[in-house]
Amino acid sequence: MINSYPPLGLGYLAAVAEQDGHEVRIHDFGLYPSQPLEEDARQVADYKPDLVAFTSMTTSYHYVEQLVQRLKGELGVPVIIGGPHATTMPDATLANPNIDYLIYGEGEHIWQDFLRALESGDTRWGEIPGLWYKDEGKVVPGGSRKPIEDLDALPFPSRHLYDLSKYPLYAPNGEPMLTILSSRGCPYACSFCFKGIVGRSYHQRSPENIVEELKQVSEAYGIRNFYFIDDLFTIDVKRLEKILDYFIDQRLDYRWRCLARVDRVTPELLKKMYRPAAARSTTASRAATRRCSSAPPSTSTCSRCATRSGGPRTRAFAPRATSSWACRATTRRPCRKPSSSRPAWS
Repeated sequence: MINSYPPLGLGYLAAVAEQDGHEVRIHDFGLYPSQPLEEDARQVADYKPDLVAFTSMTTSYHYVEQLVQRLKGELGVPVIIGGPHATTMPDATLANPNIDYLIYGEGEHIWQDFLRALESGDTRWGEIPGLWYKDEGKVVPGGSRKPIEDLDALPFPSRHLYDLSKYPLYAPNGEPMLTILSSRGCPYACSFCFKGIVGRSYHQRSPENIVEELKQVSEAYGIRNFYFIDDLFTIDVKRLEKILDYFIDQRLDYRWRCLARVDRVTPELLKKMYRPAAARSTTASRAATRRCSSAPPSTSTCSRCATRSGGPRTRAFAPRATSSWACRATTRRPCRKPSSSRPAWS
């Protein structure tokens, strides 16, 4: 199954690397599920990177192991991995002889510290919280790092590194749609949801920062349709009210959709989400993570489920397993001559 939308996590990591002057390429092979592994490896190897980084779900980790083995033998460069599988099973992941480093949990700050240390030749890896590594073949745990609190300080994802035309994500009217992340984490403990990266913490971006990114993406790519892929966009009702007020104040000509819980919205809030200045005519609060039973619902539940009388389009869903992808980001320094004080990567 082809990936529906770009992996924003890699976009954030790429943006952090580009901020420090590195040249980056993203390979999302989930767009080409039938492409032979040999071709995937060739595309990465032809770039001649100084470092190869992977992210992976457990469902795609076997493929990552195969690709890592091939690239390690051909390129001989450091390999680092992060993401859900690596964070859930760090010791087992680093037991792979072809993987050198591991980012545990939320990656941007660990990744930035690692790149700076690697480029400067500083091998005191133990001083980077959240970075796991190996010393003479033995895994050295790097612990974890506190979740990033100021999400506004992060650069916007490097969407220019994706082939956005290849992703089959569309609005109900058939226009292309792009994803955006306005918060990280969720305090709920749903059994079907993975919490390994940021746990049950919750951090959010400001309305101003969100709108700045929306405008940037709209101007750069002509996009008017957005999908907020937060774990739960409506979790903080007061924050949502502020976002909607700012959307309305800015008179944004965008359509958008999000994930919601039926107990975190009201008919009044849904109507506000639907207001023309906030979302024009086809805003969709896309999902309720709790299905109504066949028994008569309580009065409060009934009022929150009554969204079919008008306003946003809603769609309930039950949790189900989905396929995943393996994505990679390769980085290399801008071309320059190495000096004695700034050794080249090997």
